[in-house]
Formats: sequence, C-alpha cells, structure tokens
Amino acid sequence: MDIKNSGLPNVLILSDSHGKCINRQCSARFNTIIKAVSGLKWVDYRDEKLCLQSMLSLSEIRSLLSQATAVLFIVGTNSIRIMSASRVIEQVREIIQSIQRNYYHLNNTKKINVAYTFPCLKPTGRFPNRDSLLSNINQYNQKLFRLSVELNFTIVDFDINEYHLANDKMHVYWKYHDRIVNSISNHFNDLISSLSRSTTISDISITSQAATSNEIEIQTQSSQRSRQANDQRNEKRHEKLTAKLDKHMIKRQIDSQWTQVDIKKYLRSIPVKFGRILPIHKQIVRIQFYNENDKDYAENALDIDVFSKDHYQEVIKKQKN
Repeated sequence: MDIKNSGLPNVLILSDSHGKCINRQCSARFNTIIKAVSGLKWVDYRDEKLCLQSMLSLSEIRSLLSQATAVLFIVGTNSIRIMSASRVIEQVREIIQSIQRNYYHLNNTKKINVAYTFPCLKPTGRFPNRDSLLSNINQYNQKLFRLSVELNFTIVDFDINEYHLANDKMHVYWKYHDRIVNSISNHFNDLISSLSRSTTISDISITSQAATSNEIEIQTQSSQRSRQANDQRNEKRHEKLTAKLDKHMIKRQIDSQWTQVDIKKYLRSIPVKFGRILPIHKQIVRIQFYNENDKDYAENALDIDVFSKDHYQEVIKKQKN
C-alpha cells in the first residue's frame, strides 16, 4: 500500500500473513501502510524474502521507515515454531536496536511497536505437540515484554486466544479480523492524540517564552542522555519489573467465553490491581502482580470458580444493566 495522504501521520505495519487481514484503512486519523509477507520471520537464514532483517535493508522499506510516524511489527509465529524463544528474542533485540540507531525519529517508546505472538496449535518437527509449541510461544511473549522494558518500545496485545483461530490452527478466523483492525485503530489513535498534545504544549511554550540559547543547550543536553546512562536505567527498570511480575502470580481455571478484555474489565471493576495477564493456556489464566499485597488481595477476592461460564453470564448481565 502506498502513502495516499501526506497530510496524515503514517503508520507502517510490517507483518507476516496475519497482516493480510488488514485490508483497509484502520483509521481516518492516520495512513496505514501495510507490507505483509506470508512466512515472514524475524530472521530467515535460507530465504532473504522471508527475512525481516533483510527486508529492512530494501530501499523501499528504508524510505517508508524514514517517513513513518510509527511502526508496528506483527511477526513471530513463523520464527517461534522452529526456534527457541530465547534465540528469537535475541533476533528481535538486534532488529529493534538497529532501528533505534538508524531512525532517530522512531527512537521513542510509543513509536516502535511489537505485537505479542498469537497462539498457534500447528506443531512442527522442533515442537511436535501442542503443549511444547504453546509453551515456547508463552516464553517468547514473556521475554518480549521484558525486552520492551529494557529497550523502550511498546507491546501491542490483540487479545487473540486459541478459540479465535481458524481451522488451520494458525491464522485468525475471518470473523475475528476486526479485532485486529480495531485494536490497531485504537492503539494508534491514542498515540496520534498524545503526540498532538505534546506538539501543542511545545508550540505554546516556544511562542510564549523567548528561550535563550543557554536554555536550549541545557534542554538538548538533557534530552541526549548518554547511551550508557540509558542502558543502565533500562536495565534497572527491567530487573525490577521482571522480579515483581515473576514473583507475584495467581492462577485460575477459566471458561472459553472469557477473553483477556473481559478479564481486565472485571478485575478493574472489583477492583483488583494487576500487572499483567499472560496468554490463556489449557483453560488456565495466570495473573501477575507488582507486589505481595496486591496478589494477596486478589487471592481473597477471586474465588476458585470466578472465571466460570455461569459467572461470566452474571457479569455480562450486570454490565448491560
């Protein structure tokens, strides 16, 4: 898809075949530029056409990245089916760092976005059964979250669960394609709004104050923090968040009618303070917390059958009323 309206911000989506369901403009507030390649991996050592790392060196993609306000990667399924989560994460690390080095205008937490990998129930020789494959996917998503904290990029969660998959057990059923499109629309509309607010505040500040050259120099020095300082700060944040989330977690049996969106709405309505909800696996939901108090409160507030089918119907009925 080419850029049609240069007056709007450009959101570049680089995706595997999951991106082919995004067959229209996601929003009237930004241009959606989609490059979807079936079989695309973060790194493919045999076929450059299926290698995102190689794809980024193409003149067309370099041009699109240079003009992009933000970029979204929907990549991972093809990689995680044949390689360990740890190996794939190192590939992601290298690619994100390369973009941050070469496209300074994208070196912002909200401007580089990576989607969690969807569930996949199609085994491979490396992961010959459903459980081993889903375990690798879950490990990848957990490591991806930690990497996002370390490198300052944003995770996009489309809340796709196993029952959203088509008969091929790999792609999203067509009835749920709008979940992806709507999530992209909401996510980047929020981003565009936040960027607009930042620009307005900046313009007002510059207009109302005659900033001296010394003030500008101080602001520049502050914004251009050394790479070593950034790395140290990110490492500390990463270690703290990882330790908190890994240490405090509860599990509950869950009925297939519940989605992650439903779970989050319900927890907030109680209210239960949570850190992150991991992808549902084997009808078990795992909820992580930042401290022991929040975890203990949730243990007491969430009965063992809180996510049952019957309770789901009760919750939906109350929301409608």
